[in-house]
Amino acid sequence: PVLERLLGADKSLSVTADGSEPSVLADPTQIDQVLINLVGNARDALSPGGQVSISITGVELDASYALAHGGVELVPGPFVCLSVADNGRGMDRATVAKIFEPFFTTKPMGQGSGLGLSMVYGIVKQHGGFVWAYSEPDFGTTIKVYLPAAVAEPAVRAPAESAARGTGCVGETGARVLVVEDEPVVRALVVRSLQAAGYQTLEAGDGAEALAVVRREQGRPDLVLTDVVMPAMNGRELGEALARLHVHLPVLYMSGYAVDDVRQRGLVPIGAPFVQKPFSPDGLVDQVRALLNGGNGRA
Repeated sequence: PVLERLLGADKSLSVTADGSEPSVLADPTQIDQVLINLVGNARDALSPGGQVSISITGVELDASYALAHGGVELVPGPFVCLSVADNGRGMDRATVAKIFEPFFTTKPMGQGSGLGLSMVYGIVKQHGGFVWAYSEPDFGTTIKVYLPAAVAEPAVRAPAESAARGTGCVGETGARVLVVEDEPVVRALVVRSLQAAGYQTLEAGDGAEALAVVRREQGRPDLVLTDVVMPAMNGRELGEALARLHVHLPVLYMSGYAVDDVRQRGLVPIGAPFVQKPFSPDGLVDQVRALLNGGNGRA
């Protein structure tokens, strides 16, 4: 109710949590403050009729995840992800890089102190967690708060399982994956993760380049992994163009936005395989392997 009043009657709030998520050891008042700041920022980016979505999920993070996301400091184990997403005006990458800095604000003079998100960052760090932000101009913003789950000991993957993940049967065959991502740093991380699992990789910085790669290659890729929001040609448009070239070429979509958000906007086909950023290298490889082995990925 507090957050709905904060948003106002002309904007809507949805909350997704099925109760199966692990608990966290946290100060309820401070977590309330985190939510109020995040929803308040989302409200200021929304037009009338806009929507804010809050979701809570349990995730398992390991050292490879930390390395793949700029050296995030974390103790490997189970976490709870609290995600606040809006469909507002969004931000460019230069702005996203500064949003947690004290006194940085995108609001007009006198309308923002620039302390809200730095306060969120500080509270989350005090609780042993971290914050990850994703945004694109005109496509809204998603901010994810990761807090350590309150368990006696972090879950440890069995050695046999770890070995199986690193040497999957499909990866060993040298299956070729075309990675389409307009952000070079992210593309490099994805390529490195796939190559470490035994896959061959091709790269493209946008949809047009991806189509050119597919046309000039003597043998088509075995799978295309593409970002959803890209300049000129988005992921869905690329998928449709690829289907005209190779009818049965599997396409795995990825985005920092939640699957429900991108599907509501028509950015990915209903039921299409989808992986949400940020993902761990193991998690990404699992999705690729499942799709190459005839599965449909996780929605």
